[in-house]
Amino acid sequence: MLVEKSEFIKKTDVLKSLISNKTPCNSGILVNGNTLYAGTYEIGMKTFLDIENSNDYFIIPAKALELIRNLPDGMIKIEFDKGHVNISGGKIKSRYQTSKTEEYVQMESKVESDERFDVSFGDFKRELQSVFHAVNDKTLKQSLRGVLLEAKDGVLNIVGSDGYRVAWSTLSYGGVFKVIIPKITAKVLATLDTAEKIYFSWDNKNIKFKIGGYEIYSRVMDGDYIDYSKVFKSYENAVDIDKSTLIESVNRAL
Repeated sequence: MLVEKSEFIKKTDVLKSLISNKTPCNSGILVNGNTLYAGTYEIGMKTFLDIENSNDYFIIPAKALELIRNLPDGMIKIEFDKGHVNISGGKIKSRYQTSKTEEYVQMESKVESDERFDVSFGDFKRELQSVFHAVNDKTLKQSLRGVLLEAKDGVLNIVGSDGYRVAWSTLSYGGVFKVIIPKITAKVLATLDTAEKIYFSWDNKNIKFKIGGYEIYSRVMDGDYIDYSKVFKSYENAVDIDKSTLIESVNRAL
């Protein structure tokens, strides 16, 4: 595989967030032709390189990624050879032992029908990030360890809650659906930066997002979510206050 270093780094910087020591068989990035993949047992991500099609099929170990970052700018060569990955750029060459591809766990949704968010990914990302603080992935109720996406009545509701706090944000959207995605999936989505639209498809077990040149596969969480609409009630007494003034006052009191 011959690839421009800057393109490779841009794509793998996103993928490497899914490399974990908790999943030893997936301790690297899987190369399959011009496709790069990384993932765990509950989420996977795939992206594509602008290179000639090939039959390459091997794993780039995580420890090799830092070396690649420090190679000279320009084209770099990455190839598999008898259980090892050879990497070269400029006058620098290195060789790493790698894992067996047959042990690598990949998650992919088989859902074929796609729905579309009629909002930019930037808007979706902003509202998604606004509910993170209320999600606790260690709370006892499994369904509250994720983020609820519920579309109804012309609105996409994005909700986070740990059973004590509730954060609720909305976007205009004409579809109807309801899924709970793991917090890690929401965080990976929030690492992407694109002005394009977001597409998705799902079934009762998995959900697939398409954003720009990335595809994200994630399991869907089971269980009931808190009825967030009952938490936010209208009260007789209300006050309007400048947000920055309130934050400064609270910080001084802490």
